[in-house]
Amino acid sequence: TVYKYWCYSLSITTGASQGKQKKNNGIDCTMTIQVISITPPQGKGKTNPLNPLSKATRNHLSSSLDAAIRDPTITSIVLFGGKNFSAGADISEFSAKGNVDPKQAISSNNPNEKSITDLSYQLESSPKPIIACITGVALGGGLELALACHYRICHSQSRIGLPEVKIGLIPGAGGTQRLPRVCHGNGSGVAWALDVIVSGRMVGMEEARRVGVVDDIVFTDDKDNDDGGISKVLEKAKKWASYAEQLGDSLKYRITCQKNVFADDDADGKIVARQVCDDFMKNKLPRVERGGMAVHAAAEAVKASFEKKTFKEGMEVESELFWDLLLNSAQGRGLRHAFFAERAAQKVSSPSGQKGLVGDATAQSLLDPKETALVGVIGAGTMGSGIAISFLRAGYKVVL
Repeated sequence: TVYKYWCYSLSITTGASQGKQKKNNGIDCTMTIQVISITPPQGKGKTNPLNPLSKATRNHLSSSLDAAIRDPTITSIVLFGGKNFSAGADISEFSAKGNVDPKQAISSNNPNEKSITDLSYQLESSPKPIIACITGVALGGGLELALACHYRICHSQSRIGLPEVKIGLIPGAGGTQRLPRVCHGNGSGVAWALDVIVSGRMVGMEEARRVGVVDDIVFTDDKDNDDGGISKVLEKAKKWASYAEQLGDSLKYRITCQKNVFADDDADGKIVARQVCDDFMKNKLPRVERGGMAVHAAAEAVKASFEKKTFKEGMEVESELFWDLLLNSAQGRGLRHAFFAERAAQKVSSPSGQKGLVGDATAQSLLDPKETALVGVIGAGTMGSGIAISFLRAGYKVVL
């Protein structure tokens, strides 16, 4: 639905669009749209174009949101990431080498350490409309934040998704509960949300709009090459913010956590959705003992979105499943180990002296002088012996 707005006159000043007071149809109004950048200001955290939701970023977002909500001159808010909205949680916080408690990243009882779950509730509870301006990617925790906003405006080339199953987890900040709630089609909406979550695939904007996940798409052309159309998307998000300011009490109908997947009297819809989830788990997912622990947990969490009476109860199921996977799943630890190993392999120092990973002696050993480097080859078959011979010819010491 596109809502008529009565007055709109914007000029950018220090992150806010200051509406000049105008009289239209006998109504005096002043609109101020605050644009909040997901990227922390310089000096408050490392800058990363993917905008991972690190501790510094989460705290920056929370304080910025709180200031905008408290400011009586601000009438609406646009959440903006720049080149990318956000690629999700800072996964280094889930590694054994991370210096941050992973519980602080997803859910926290410390008022001074904001989690992604805390931010989602903060967005949803805002009395002022909040528009997610999605450019680049919105993945994992990034999409979970966008789902907690009142509206989602996207670049036509953007991609969204919840890829947590690929590292042995499930969405842990409301993704399994909010995504089915914003999808159209009741039973078919649940099936679509389930497919997206258990596959971890990325979704294009046309598909996302068809099911109701995004509200508007901004298409760009050759004239937008300077910034890839990002400024054009931001301007459209501001217009939606001005529309949303006119909703008043009707804004409450855009709060995702207050929606139900099915109406209370729609027993047939719940039966169909339950059958869809059960069919996925029985026929389309790998068995739990064969690497399917995360995807089965994801399906159980999605079922909770319509089987539990309240959003809070569904979130409790999601949280319990998430923490069980993070703390107890050997499959998940293996997948995350592989993820970090692949990243480490891309950062190894080169012989030219460029610095790579710090403190990873194994990764550095082949770059040591050949007189001190020692290569171990496991397996003495045709391939193993060939590898060993190649290293010997190159001047390395080899243990076969």
